[in-house]
Amino acid sequence: MNKTVLIIEDETELREMLASTLKLEGYSIIEASNGQEAIDYLNTTDSAQPNMILMDLMMPGMDGWAFRSEMLRDPLIAYIPVVVISGNSNVTRVAKSMHANAHLSKPFSMEALVKTVKTHWLDDSAQRQYTQTVIETMQTVVNRLSNLIATLLQQAAFTDDRLLVNPRPFDTKDLITTIAGEHRAQAIKNNTDLEISIADNLAPLYGDPEVVGLILNNLLEDSINTMMGGEIEISAYTDEGTHYIAVQNIGGTLHTESTMNPVNFTPIASDEPQTSSTKPEDAKGAASSNASGRPTAPGVGLGLTLVREILTSLQAHIELQSDPNGGNTFTLVLPELSQSKQARVG
Repeated sequence: MNKTVLIIEDETELREMLASTLKLEGYSIIEASNGQEAIDYLNTTDSAQPNMILMDLMMPGMDGWAFRSEMLRDPLIAYIPVVVISGNSNVTRVAKSMHANAHLSKPFSMEALVKTVKTHWLDDSAQRQYTQTVIETMQTVVNRLSNLIATLLQQAAFTDDRLLVNPRPFDTKDLITTIAGEHRAQAIKNNTDLEISIADNLAPLYGDPEVVGLILNNLLEDSINTMMGGEIEISAYTDEGTHYIAVQNIGGTLHTESTMNPVNFTPIASDEPQTSSTKPEDAKGAASSNASGRPTAPGVGLGLTLVREILTSLQAHIELQSDPNGGNTFTLVLPELSQSKQARVG
C-alpha cells in the first residue's frame, strides 16, 4: 500500500522533524524546500503520486499560494489532499480560500500532525478512482473538441449560404456536467462556487450537442473569467418542448485583471430586473463585426465568428436578465429541431 506524504517546507529542522514523525507512523516521505521543487517532482516522477501534501505558505522562490495555483491547473494532481502549515495569524481563512483540506497553525504538536494526516488521508483505491475519472474526463474533452473542430470547419462548406448542423438526441445533463467539470479548477482558483441544478423531468434534447456545447462553454468561461468569489449556477429545465439552459452569476466581484467583456447588452436601469434577448431575427443588429467584416458574438461576448450562424442554425436565442443588485443570468433557449431541419443563415 502506498503511504506517501510530500512535505514542502523551507525550514530544514522543521521539515526533518515532520518527516521523522511520519516515518515512525509508517509513511514514506518526499521532501521539498519550496513549491518549485515540489512541482518538478510531481511532474517528473514515475512513482505513485503522494497521498497527501503538507505545505508551508512562506517560502523562497515559489511560495505556497503559487504552488497551490499550479496544482489546481493540473487535474492529475489537483485532487491530492493539501494541509497548510503556517504561523500566519489568518491561516484558517487562507487555507479555506485555497480550498485546502485542513491546516495546522504553528506551533503545533506532533500528535496534532499525525491526527490531521490520518483524518485527511487519501488511500490508494480512492486515488486510483480519481485518476481514472480525470483520464476519462480528458478523453471526453478531447473527443468533444475534435467534434467541435469538425463542426466549426463546416463554415468552409457553406452551400447556398447554409450552415449544416448534425442534430441528434443527446443528454443535456451529461453535456452540462462535462463542461462544468472542465471549468471547475478555474472556478476554484477564483474562489467561485460552481453549482449545477438540473430538473428531474429533463427530457433528452434533439439538437447538435457540439454547437450547443460551444455556446455553453463560452458562456461559462466568460462568467468564470470575469468573476471573483460568489457563485455561478448552471441550471437546465424544459417547458412545452423548449429547453432552457441558464448560467447565473450570484454575488462576487468583477475580476480586476480581466480584460474580457462578457456581455454587449445594455439593460435599462430600473428598480426591477430587466431582460434583454438576442434572437436569430435580432442577431444582425446585435452583432458586432471583426476586421474581416463577419459578425462576432451577438450580445454574449463569445468572440467566435460563427455564433450568429450557430444560433440561427439551432433556431435558438440567448436571453439576459440583469439584476440591479448585482448578477446576470444568461439563458440559452433551445426549441427542439425537427430531424429534417436545415436552418438558413444570413
